[in-house]
Amino acid sequence: MSHALSDQKQGSSAAASGKRRGWTSHFTPLRMFLPLAWIFGSLFAIVTPPYQVPDEIQHFHRAYQVSEGRLTAYLRGKEVGGYLPESLETFGYRAWGNRTFNPELKANSRDIRAARSIPLDPQTRQFYFFGNVSWHSPTNYFSQAVAMAIARHIGFGPMGIFYAGRIGNLLGWSLLVYFALRLIPILRWTMLLLALTPMSLAQAASLSADATVNGVSFLFVAAAVRCALKEGSLQSARLVGLNFLGAIVALAKTAYFPLTILFLLIPPDKFSSRRRYWLAFAIFMLICAGTIVAWSRCTYGAESYSMQDVSPYRQAIYMLHHPLRMVHMEVGMLLAVPFIGSIIGQLGWHEIRLWFPLTVVYFGVLFWTTQIDGKPILRINLRQRVIFLAAALGCTAAAFSLIYLTFTKVGGTSVNGLQGRYMIPITVPFFLIFYSARQPRRDPPGAFLTAFSAGFLVYTLVVLVRRFYIW
Repeated sequence: MSHALSDQKQGSSAAASGKRRGWTSHFTPLRMFLPLAWIFGSLFAIVTPPYQVPDEIQHFHRAYQVSEGRLTAYLRGKEVGGYLPESLETFGYRAWGNRTFNPELKANSRDIRAARSIPLDPQTRQFYFFGNVSWHSPTNYFSQAVAMAIARHIGFGPMGIFYAGRIGNLLGWSLLVYFALRLIPILRWTMLLLALTPMSLAQAASLSADATVNGVSFLFVAAAVRCALKEGSLQSARLVGLNFLGAIVALAKTAYFPLTILFLLIPPDKFSSRRRYWLAFAIFMLICAGTIVAWSRCTYGAESYSMQDVSPYRQAIYMLHHPLRMVHMEVGMLLAVPFIGSIIGQLGWHEIRLWFPLTVVYFGVLFWTTQIDGKPILRINLRQRVIFLAAALGCTAAAFSLIYLTFTKVGGTSVNGLQGRYMIPITVPFFLIFYSARQPRRDPPGAFLTAFSAGFLVYTLVVLVRRFYIW
């Protein structure tokens, strides 16, 4: 009798445990990402006033140009930009005026609502300067441009077109990250939390081309990891897909070209011989480098930058003559606590800072997820961890150096305009370095991680509302 009761209790306990696991099993990265991204991304897009994301006014004009089928910018004298409707400028002044760079001023909801009545009047045009984003490939504006073209066809004015572009950008980015989550076989919760940092989501819910850059970078990293860790030889279709994604990453932003070395994550034994392995890698790199060169021929190079005392050519000479000084400066800025915190969230025109202790907690949870979501059959060896580190460091050095070349006066002692958002594409390979293949927890922490992400984004929305509308 006692054995029967004991067995009954154990059975009941097992059944209850099964029910708990069944309930928590619904909280998976693939199920949770799109609802979180769409709900909070839409709120970010609505709460954040027009032009309160870095360079959004220039991205708006470039995206509108692409939506009309013009894939490259115009050169007028020494200015790079395009001929667009005058009403776009009228909308900007009505909605926000000249307060873009003033962190003390608040949004006027009446002015924003009044901007709805401004007609597009597409025939009356003027020249807009947006040289600093003119080098972006039109593929970086595909989602925004499609949504803006549809809004224009429906008959929306500048304001409707502006917000349609924001929503289109959010949808395009979220699908790129969703497919990245489907592809990557490990650390899906880590990737979800990285994609949904306030900084990342703020970019996605704006007109910034960085949303697409981040999305395609996540997708390429996921594809490279899948090709490396899945058993069996590398199929031709996967190799073609990896070449295509590598070219898209190279086209998206030159600073992230070093991500292409993630091809080397693939073990040589997945090819019939080492000769074929290195030949495939050489062809892959030629395709990626060729894509950059081909697009650069369609831009205006140094003429796109007209800032005072900025000369990429003279700056490059200075960097070559002072290599140790450059390394010391870049390492110092990378390891600075404010810069590291800004990777998680430093919003608006880089003046809205989230509470630093909460940022530290977010980093802590990210590192924790690298240890609890392992798969014993999928291991990363030392060689692959070194490749992840090399890709992350290479992108960091490239991003810092390119910003120093194009936005910093010659011989400057710091990198002007450096922001944590430039590190977003690098975060996935960086955290993959710490991946542990240990057996995962019996009770998946999906419910906790979903609540944590949602709670952090609610906190961020409160900060945005306070900053832009209250005090």
